[in-house]
Amino acid sequence: MTAVDLFWIIVFLPIALFSFLLSKKIFNYWFTPLSVFLGVNSLSLVFFHLRLLPMVDVSVHVHVLVLASFTMFVLGVLMAAGGRSIDGTKPVAAGLDVRSLDQFFYLTFALATIGWVVASLLLILHFGFGVLLRNIWMLQGEFQMQYIGYLNLIGILVLPTYLIKRGLGRAGKLDLVLVIISLLGLLLAGIKGYVVYSVFAGVFAWSTVRPDRFRVVHLGSGMLVLLGFFVLYSAKIDIFTSSYFAGSGLARNFSFLFSPYYYFVGSWPAMENIVNGPLGDLPRLGMVTFQPFWKLLTALGLVETLEPFNRFVAIGNTTFNVYSFVGEVYWDLKLPGVLVLSWILGFGSTRLYGRALRLPFWGHVLVYAVIGYGIFLSFFAYIYTFNVLVILVYIYVVGFVIFRGGVLVDGISDG
Repeated sequence: MTAVDLFWIIVFLPIALFSFLLSKKIFNYWFTPLSVFLGVNSLSLVFFHLRLLPMVDVSVHVHVLVLASFTMFVLGVLMAAGGRSIDGTKPVAAGLDVRSLDQFFYLTFALATIGWVVASLLLILHFGFGVLLRNIWMLQGEFQMQYIGYLNLIGILVLPTYLIKRGLGRAGKLDLVLVIISLLGLLLAGIKGYVVYSVFAGVFAWSTVRPDRFRVVHLGSGMLVLLGFFVLYSAKIDIFTSSYFAGSGLARNFSFLFSPYYYFVGSWPAMENIVNGPLGDLPRLGMVTFQPFWKLLTALGLVETLEPFNRFVAIGNTTFNVYSFVGEVYWDLKLPGVLVLSWILGFGSTRLYGRALRLPFWGHVLVYAVIGYGIFLSFFAYIYTFNVLVILVYIYVVGFVIFRGGVLVDGISDG
């Protein structure tokens, strides 16, 4: 760690603290979009500058872009919350409309279960149970079949819906069993992001419905559980992930943590490759930020299919294809895009948070939980994609329209 690293630690550590204090001042609550976005990104940069593993240097240019993004995000939050009474400490559970909540939970569980059971049977028939058991890593690529994969995706919603039910005192022992079965299905899907998404969407749902029961220790415990899951997943399923990262000193004794560390901090040296590296411009305008739109046009045959934009880049002793929110948007739309999208994210997430707190229907909590996870992870290309569009359409159509008999968005004047 150099003097430059120490300087940036001194810059970003107070920003993380400031985000929690400002969140407490505006919302009277510590866990909000403001504290999550600034806090997670700042702490990620702090851990990067600890230099626990050798990685590519990150330029001043990149740090300035991050600070500009923070500034616009905060402005978006302040504009969304200005003049409104948003008190995050009042349990939403006290006044939630619970119509169709149980039906939504059981239908979502059933669809997700059909997805992973059918996929499992097809794989067993094709490869044989013994082959799959001996090569469990095969699930990562083979499990995501066309159409069936979207049912697996819907399984992400089972846990956060259960936690809404639990916050309302409506969850029974059978419901917990169904959640465990659904998490098993997400594990079989072979995509670690599905499990992480489900867990942290659940964190956002629970923290909104029962803020009086949500503590820092709960968040920390959840992250430790996910860390253990990440280590196990990398060892058994994602076996081709680089495990030869060169550490120094005590780091060599904790090689099982190298991969999680790279995922937590690797987006910054990856962003360096986007901003000042050899990647160049994307071949199509808005490939990241308008990915759902381009995917629909591709599916309709109106535009040609292009290679995925999340290319692997050198970040040190390994390559990485996970970029930061700021980096992905910069690659796509340069500085104006970073400023505008950061403001939109701050404004939009705060409005969704306010709706989840004020409007009585439980569906608003679930929508905020889905979008909130994207704020927590702070990757654009990995979160706000066609998959999230599928999840949101499912929530609105099934939760708001079919079961509730309402409209897609209600209470606009109160939002």
